[in-house]
Amino acid sequence: PVDRSLFSPGDSGDLHKSLGVEPDERMLLTVGRVSRRKGAETIQRVAPSCEGIWVVIGDGPMQTVLQDIPRVHTLGRVPHEQIVDYYRAADLYVHPSLHEGLPNVLLEATACGTPCVARDVGECATVAVETFTNEKELQAALGQSYESVELDDRFADDQLARQYESLLMEVAY
Repeated sequence: PVDRSLFSPGDSGDLHKSLGVEPDERMLLTVGRVSRRKGAETIQRVAPSCEGIWVVIGDGPMQTVLQDIPRVHTLGRVPHEQIVDYYRAADLYVHPSLHEGLPNVLLEATACGTPCVARDVGECATVAVETFTNEKELQAALGQSYESVELDDRFADDQLARQYESLLMEVAY
């Protein structure tokens, strides 16, 4: 589950300034390992043509490749408790991973009110406001505006506990 006492909507306008992002400039965010499997090649190809800046948090084999891409700010690792500020500051969370289940980053971003666009893999569509299967669809999604979002109650601690309990009881009998 997502720690909703930490991951919740809030103001992070100062973060824009510290990143060199103008207050009215669009900020896209991706958090995770910076690798081919996690969609770094997609960022490499799409970022130069998108509006605003694309902040990438995480490290991995493609981090140095993304550092040279216009409109991309690679930050490396950021302490987990500070990532909430980036979710809050972002206009859109983008999850280009090629393989996935239901990633915590989508749940955390959504809990902060940030809309998410994700590749249509695993269970990403259960949280993302829009999914994509190719880079053309991603570019179209990046060109749209999205309203603030809320994390569905089915991801609340008590709801998840009931679901796990039900599953365990079903398996036990």
